[in-house]
Amino acid sequence: AERVRPCSLPPRLRGGREQGRTLSAMTRAVHGYSKQRVGRAALLGGWVAGLTVAHLSYGIWQYWWIASLGLAVAMIALMLAEQGEG
Repeated sequence: AERVRPCSLPPRLRGGREQGRTLSAMTRAVHGYSKQRVGRAALLGGWVAGLTVAHLSYGIWQYWWIASLGLAVAMIALMLAEQGEG
């Protein structure tokens, strides 16, 4: 009987695979939060914008950037509340 290895990826690629799975799960969760197309578009747009800046810049950790992301989340929450989803 041949022994099956639990993971055939090299060790340095396993973390990337896990990060991909985590981001995929988080994106599905954000997508499922709203039932209407406009709400999903707003949520996913904010999610992608936040991820892009977070991965390409060290500036995401400045307080003004965190505050602007918080304002964006608040506006999306208000929009969804007006549509009866919040």
